[in-house]
Amino acid sequence: MVQTIKNLVSFHVSGIEILRSLRSLRMTYGTLGGHITRAQNKYNEVDVKLGRFGEKLADVATGAALPAAGARPGLTESHKAM
Repeated sequence: MVQTIKNLVSFHVSGIEILRSLRSLRMTYGTLGGHITRAQNKYNEVDVKLGRFGEKLADVATGAALPAAGARPGLTESHKAM
């Protein structure tokens, strides 16, 4: 009987240790998942910006005029004076 109780206590302690390890593992994977999500979002952001840059570069290659240095696109002459 005493040995059975010792075995049950040992089994219970082992179960608690396993649950703690699983909780720690879950937290680690949660952190990793957050990092991967943020990296993917930045990758997508850079992809969009690179696409816009490629479009501008293609315009230059086809002879489209570049805005004058210091000019702000979309502003008319009357707005620049303000």
